[in-house]
Amino acid sequence: GGQCRLRRLNGDGIQNTWWNWSLRGALLSLGACQSEKKQQKKQSHGLAFECVRIVTGCGAFLVTNSSHGSDFMSMGRTLNSRTHLTPMRTLALTLTLFSTMALQAADLELKSLGDAAGGQIKRKYGPYVGVSAGESLGQTGKVKFGGQEFGLDSRSGAAIFSIDVGKSWKLKKVPLMLSLGADGTFMSTSLEGKSTTGPAASYQADMNTLFFNLNGTLAVDLYRYRARIGKFAAGFRPYIGGGLGGGQVWYRNATTTLATASPFTIDEFINSWKWFAGVEWTWKDQYSVFAEYRDTHFGDLKDIKSYATDGYLVGFRYRY
Repeated sequence: GGQCRLRRLNGDGIQNTWWNWSLRGALLSLGACQSEKKQQKKQSHGLAFECVRIVTGCGAFLVTNSSHGSDFMSMGRTLNSRTHLTPMRTLALTLTLFSTMALQAADLELKSLGDAAGGQIKRKYGPYVGVSAGESLGQTGKVKFGGQEFGLDSRSGAAIFSIDVGKSWKLKKVPLMLSLGADGTFMSTSLEGKSTTGPAASYQADMNTLFFNLNGTLAVDLYRYRARIGKFAAGFRPYIGGGLGGGQVWYRNATTTLATASPFTIDEFINSWKWFAGVEWTWKDQYSVFAEYRDTHFGDLKDIKSYATDGYLVGFRYRY
């Protein structure tokens, strides 16, 4: 902000007329000063007046339009200069004004790293919904039925589909983001193996699962460093998390060469837990894509103990 005054230059003393002006209204205030000057000149029979503008918002220069002189304010000190401002000089000062404003804004962005910049719109961190799909990379477990133990072949390529919802909170003092959510995951795989004890035998079955888990996620929020690393790199968000839950297991098409028993005859509801890690890339605050590695463990089933499977998923999330 600053002030503009009109000063009469005759020997009758100094008469001042003051009014406040804002940095944004610098040029409009200058015109107002000139209009006041003309009006005062008519009332005082042609006495000379001087229009003086003091700029304090930028602290380095001043805009004026007077054939008699100019006052410049710099760091709280007034330096007098008697220079006639031509239209070209006025244009040069105006360009300097806006250039300095732009440089100060850029410097503020670098110092604040995004969050302390005045007037900036904060990013949205709130509820989200996501969908993803992938496949398994392997499976382990111990199979036992009919009094015999069997191995479990590690098969990959089982289809995985998942939907997740949740809410995120951005921590203020550290570059971390905490999320709590829930997901539902469907997987379809095959179980195969051969006996490791007793008579030679084998089995085969299709297994479908649907599990629901409550999850917690901790992510590194790089967006606050966008002034240093750029917006593209700042969009990446590595994360790690875990979850607990349970779900239903269905067996289909179970067969065995063991004549004394039939495996996988009961559909079961069991508990589960998992951990996961991945990286998410966001743009326009609301949209993101992610890739995730997931390791899931099942509670003990009637015919399978210590079953676990791992895999990967890629997906899309929308924040609202």
